[in-house]
Amino acid sequence: MSTDEQTYTLTLTRGEAAALLTFGTIADAGIWALNHGEWVPKKDADAKLLRGYLVTLQTGPTPERAFTALRTWLRKQGA
Repeated sequence: MSTDEQTYTLTLTRGEAAALLTFGTIADAGIWALNHGEWVPKKDADAKLLRGYLVTLQTGPTPERAFTALRTWLRKQGA
């Protein structure tokens, strides 16, 4: 895990934020299914994308805090 605490500003519409949160949730569900032997990528491109995502999750900082903040913000916006 990285200790890099540098932050960035990203301006999103409510719809874009909801889409980003949905994407993260779907990716997490896919990784869970893969780890439990319930899903195997059928296309090389899918497998390559998933491998890249897994490497990023294992070597980078956890996005959990950012997704939690995004989920909280969306609830406050009524999305």
